[in-house]
Amino acid sequence: MFNQVRIAGTIEDEIDLRRREDGFETARVNLRFSQAQGPILLFCVGANTRRLAKFKRGDVVKIFGRLTVSRSGACSLLVDEAHFLDPEKEWPERSAHDLGAAMHRFATHANVVGVKR
Repeated sequence: MFNQVRIAGTIEDEIDLRRREDGFETARVNLRFSQAQGPILLFCVGANTRRLAKFKRGDVVKIFGRLTVSRSGACSLLVDEAHFLDPEKEWPERSAHDLGAAMHRFATHANVVGVKR
């Protein structure tokens, strides 16, 4: 499948949940995946909004989705799956001094597959 994105990072804000009068829901939040780069916007629409609603600011998560680019050139991710990231299981080398390095390594190697321009 083209345009599959897998990325991990920290939820930066509270989740912005919105519901229109017709019942259609959206959710959006910024994900910090690298200290050197700005955050990326995550968003869900319709029934998928609950995928983001379970998180709170500071949660470390892994996201699976699709890259989207607005007319202005801003990138964001349309979320298909979202899970809590368990550093104990996913980073067995974790210790107090290398958790930041492991997070950076995981974020730096975020996998973007088959993005067409």
